[in-house]
Amino acid sequence: MYDFTYHMKFKILGNKLNISLFLSIEDYFTPVYSRVIDKEILSNKNMFRKIYREIEEYLENSNLIINTDELKLLHNTLTDFHISLPQLLNVTLDQYDSFLDDYEHLLTPKQIIFLIFADELAVNDKRFANWEKENHLDVEYHLDMLVRRGYLTTDNYLKNIRKSNRDQLLNVVNKHRLDARGDNNDLIREISKQLTDEQLCESFKGTHYTLTEKGKKIVKKSTKIDDFHRSYYKYASNLKIEEFHLITIKKSEYDFLGVCKLIMVNSNNSVVKEMKYFDWKSLFEKKAELKKDFEEVNSKVDTSDEEFLDLVSRVSANFNHGDKQKSSEGNFNDLSEIKQNEIIDDYEVDDLSEEEIESELIEVPYDIEENYKISQSLNSYQKRKARFEKQGSINFENEFFKTKQRKTKKNLWLLLVLLVLVVCIGSLVYFEILEFEEIKELLSAAYEKIKDTVNNLFKKLKNLF
Repeated sequence: MYDFTYHMKFKILGNKLNISLFLSIEDYFTPVYSRVIDKEILSNKNMFRKIYREIEEYLENSNLIINTDELKLLHNTLTDFHISLPQLLNVTLDQYDSFLDDYEHLLTPKQIIFLIFADELAVNDKRFANWEKENHLDVEYHLDMLVRRGYLTTDNYLKNIRKSNRDQLLNVVNKHRLDARGDNNDLIREISKQLTDEQLCESFKGTHYTLTEKGKKIVKKSTKIDDFHRSYYKYASNLKIEEFHLITIKKSEYDFLGVCKLIMVNSNNSVVKEMKYFDWKSLFEKKAELKKDFEEVNSKVDTSDEEFLDLVSRVSANFNHGDKQKSSEGNFNDLSEIKQNEIIDDYEVDDLSEEEIESELIEVPYDIEENYKISQSLNSYQKRKARFEKQGSINFENEFFKTKQRKTKKNLWLLLVLLVLVVCIGSLVYFEILEFEEIKELLSAAYEKIKDTVNNLFKKLKNLF
């Protein structure tokens, strides 16, 4: 049994949205879809629906490899436009191999089928509209692309004459007043005889699509793809032409019927499997939990230091940089270092003017910006936590020395007062100004004052320690 895997790019670069899909099986791969369009499509529901319809069938019940930022962008776009999310069997994140981008220019199997279909049809053929509805491919865009890249042309006027209807032929006859009668073959013969090459080119250029030599080479190598598109097997089992193309490459020794039967068996085995779909909510669960934690922190900033530090620790544990491709700071640094030629390589230069190439800017994905803000907030909280812890370790020591300093100053003042009293009394005695009895009473009163002061000092010291 073969497990097919789709590799998807859904990426904004400057003012462009690059959408590409590749299908792989083991070491083989084929392009499935590639288009570069203005990013304004992400704000236009009708335009986006038309583009998404072209890739929707490849996402349903499939295995997908895509980068996280691009999957979130796809999810947000679909939900904003109320488009149902595809049921993916398995999603592998951040393992998209950029070497696939070198093969975006290759025609996809569906584009080759359209190339074969468009050959020799009139430019205004009504069958183009039916083909677009059945195959979910933008006909106008792809006709222009196939002509621009040299697979189709409308300039082969000799072939255009033979494919023209009677009304077109008669219009040319009447315009140039030619002597021509009969059926269409007679008219074509007379017109070719009577008009110069320049007149024929002017009259029949741009009326029909014709394969160029480059287009014929592609068609010649793709006969099995065309046979499968027309076969019973494609419509009976609803098999994808891209899967058929990969199997024909891998099993080149198988004939057409052998490959068809192998794909049908593989498709039936896939249906028997129990379907377990990718949970889109898992993309945002950790993000929602982190947001809730920050809201709790912000609401409790004025609470006790212990509660605040506990919340900061919990948020730090939840903020896992491994959930992102890189840290926010790393993402911004990497984006700023991307060179101009590396940006341009991600899509065809034909789609850009020189002014757009010179002024190309990098748009930072929304979730990187948001993670950067979260990272800044977390750094602020962690600094505050460190400050709290540092202050907590020195608070007691600072308070003790402040108290001790205040007590020391008070004791010095008391000693100074006592010293002044002693000097005054000694002076009085020395100059015999006071009588002995008066000196005795004065010393007694001074002693009582000193005693009370010393007792009060000891009481305060006792309370301190």
